[in-house]
Amino acid sequence: KIVKKRPEDMLPLEDPKFFEDLLRALFQHKNKTVKRALLDSAHEIGLEEKELKEVLEGLDFNLKERVFKLGVEDIVNLSNLLYRRIKNRV
Repeated sequence: KIVKKRPEDMLPLEDPKFFEDLLRALFQHKNKTVKRALLDSAHEIGLEEKELKEVLEGLDFNLKERVFKLGVEDIVNLSNLLYRRIKNRV
């Protein structure tokens, strides 16, 4: 049986390129916590580690979760949250 994706089944991404960069940053360090993985790979999403620390402060996301435990919805949510935060800083 072939399963076709319908637009209403897909999770809304604010920026597909940012999502890809975020995935790369996270999964380079899949056994670390989300926060540590992001800080170690801040360059992948175009920020300095210090800048990213500021962006992560008060973010409505569990940054203590291990990367490998995140589901697709979690990663899409994190991507959208971070993208909005970074976009609004500039």
